[in-house]
Amino acid sequence: MENSPTRISTLKLISILVVLAIIGVALFLFVPTPWSERYLQNQAEGDIVVEGQILVPPTNPTAEWLLMTRPIEKFSFKYPPTFELKTEDSLVMDFGTGVATGTTVIFPQSYIEGTNLDKATVVFFSTSTCPSIASDSDSPVHTEIINGATYTVSKMRDAAMGGARAVYTVYVLPKSDRCYIIEKNILYHDISFLSGAGVTELPREYDAVAIDEMFMNLLSTFSTQ
Repeated sequence: MENSPTRISTLKLISILVVLAIIGVALFLFVPTPWSERYLQNQAEGDIVVEGQILVPPTNPTAEWLLMTRPIEKFSFKYPPTFELKTEDSLVMDFGTGVATGTTVIFPQSYIEGTNLDKATVVFFSTSTCPSIASDSDSPVHTEIINGATYTVSKMRDAAMGGARAVYTVYVLPKSDRCYIIEKNILYHDISFLSGAGVTELPREYDAVAIDEMFMNLLSTFSTQ
């Protein structure tokens, strides 16, 4: 059976397309062009390329942070270079377990300026025994697993004269020989109280989401030895 002219033309067209495709791939791989060079560079750097768009993998937010080590207390953590540290050699704990030692991380002014936030700190410390902690009725004591470690978490609030407010969030990690505690302390002024007191230039509400995100990043770097 003889091949029809239409069938022969189709086969020729397919052959031509295959040859063109091979030539195109060869040119892409062996003849430098701005796009092909960028593609190969991205592949070498580990970038992900989808339909010509470069999707850079998410970076580690703590990669450039500094390391703080407490060898006697057997723990370490990382913190941003713009944050201030304060060594606590005789820290009196709020929940009645006596004296503990550790380090306080102080949030910079960039979190405070123009807001109702007075101070934000995170304290990393340890003691020989774990405290008996309480919690607010609307935020009961619970557990959270972070980097494979199980923390007991509580949240407490306090109020003082002049609209001053405080929120303490405590993460307790018991170990065989020590108890590790990370406490987030937020001190601020109640804007509604300031408004009722006749303050005309009210500050804006502090960014609780940004502070919580930073706290969880700090906590994620905590390690016991």
